[in-house]
Amino acid sequence: MSLTKKNLLMYCIVIFVLPLVILLVLEVVWVIIYYTTGSKYFENRSESYNRKSIPLAMEVRKEFKSGGSVSKDAKPKKVAVFGGSSAAGYASPTSFAKLLSNNDLSGKNLEVHNYARPGSPFVGFQAEMLKAVMSDYDVLVVYAGHNEIWQQIYFRASKSFWPITLPTGNTVSSGSSRYDMLEQRIRCVSAQKCDPVLEGLSWIVDKSRFYWFVDRLIIIVNNFLLTLDIYNALILFIDNEVVKPIKKSYEQAPRFFYERTFITPVERQQLVDQYKETIQEIVGRLRDNQVLILSTVLANDMFPPLAEVITNKSAVEVSLYEDAAKKSYSSLVAGDYFALQEISQRLPSGAHKTYLEAMACLHEKGFKISESDECLAVAKEARRLDKFPVRVVPEINSFIRSYNNEHVIVVDPEKIIEETPESLEDYHSYFVDFQHPSAKGHFVISDAILAGLFSDYQSPRSAAIVDDCGNITFGSESPRPSIESDPKLQTIGFSINIDWLFRYILEQPSSYPYEFFIERASKAQDFCEKIPH
Repeated sequence: MSLTKKNLLMYCIVIFVLPLVILLVLEVVWVIIYYTTGSKYFENRSESYNRKSIPLAMEVRKEFKSGGSVSKDAKPKKVAVFGGSSAAGYASPTSFAKLLSNNDLSGKNLEVHNYARPGSPFVGFQAEMLKAVMSDYDVLVVYAGHNEIWQQIYFRASKSFWPITLPTGNTVSSGSSRYDMLEQRIRCVSAQKCDPVLEGLSWIVDKSRFYWFVDRLIIIVNNFLLTLDIYNALILFIDNEVVKPIKKSYEQAPRFFYERTFITPVERQQLVDQYKETIQEIVGRLRDNQVLILSTVLANDMFPPLAEVITNKSAVEVSLYEDAAKKSYSSLVAGDYFALQEISQRLPSGAHKTYLEAMACLHEKGFKISESDECLAVAKEARRLDKFPVRVVPEINSFIRSYNNEHVIVVDPEKIIEETPESLEDYHSYFVDFQHPSAKGHFVISDAILAGLFSDYQSPRSAAIVDDCGNITFGSESPRPSIESDPKLQTIGFSINIDWLFRYILEQPSSYPYEFFIERASKAQDFCEKIPH
């Protein structure tokens, strides 16, 4: 072999083989550290996502089928569920999709496929999956609306070279990767087979501990850099999202008031209009023997707004507003409603002031609420005014409630939980936070869907008792046996719930009422672990 060929071979080894060997050695080191320490910092992405109940990139759906108490002679009715984390059962010991397939509850032979995906908007994402698979199903269930803000931000990010930086400091990566991944998942489920190369790469990414460690480290470093004025100013100037750089002293989270918008008024109107247009398009594609179930989406109106935006105010004025908001929420926690009403008057008209007025109203008038109740209407208005609308905007539920088509069944679990509770604690029992339903909330959703779908369904809701563990027992007059949730799902659900709430406490200027939900979840977790299975 000539010297030239030897040199070329050495270059190839150095350039291609040596990095692979180094990566392999690092991977082995990370494996040894993980199995020695058991630390989550050295787990792979698959383990992280399983721990948090997040679907992996190539996962498309979860399947639930009826048990043996219903005759299998009849062909099962095939049901597909679409939505975000709430429809996926995120942070709950059970989900309404799983309950739908339980024939001890439904008395029907149902095969339920749940395509819901945490964080996934309906418009442009879940709706595209629905269109791709709808021909395979008898019943399509849409429980979606919380994530529509992200559709607007993802679309903006897809046209941007630089990451989108929200006023809180959180970032949304630029480019079209989310749309590309959606297309890949649709191809997988449509063809019943994924691209073997992409599937192989996905498997490596999901299983590599070193890759996942580095990926999370990059995010931490990036978030740190985003706290620097120069870095923020550079991104915002080049991306042309605002005309002036962030003032660190003014915008740094957590705050009650922000100077920049999360989404523009035009984008907010678009998220409502596009939701309506997408539903209309899907209805136009339905076969004569298909049914679309359109459900209102539960949102905890007893939670404070996540953010408010004020402009054209001096730093002194903003500081006074921040101080008044902090003292107002402290008064609310202390139960000092006299101080609450006095201090909240110093706030500018908007989401926070409206929410605090709603809480004072409930204290004065009691909590027996209905859809027309004055206090609840004020709380809903506070949600409408929230400038970081990660909860479903009221206009979407209003559209759903008024929708009329012979192939569409509208169910309204939101109305049920507005009319049933008689105390604030009772109202909160339908949620695990500001938007995700608890097991009790999921039961109400599944019961409403079954009642809408089957005329002979006998609802056990009035006699049903749903505990925090997700177990359901019926009154003595009901012939149906009790339904027990999976202990593993209980553990995952409570861990997700507590982690989620702690994360939001770090990002919000007031811990009210996050601490209430953390305490409730911790007590329920201890209680459920002691139940024999």
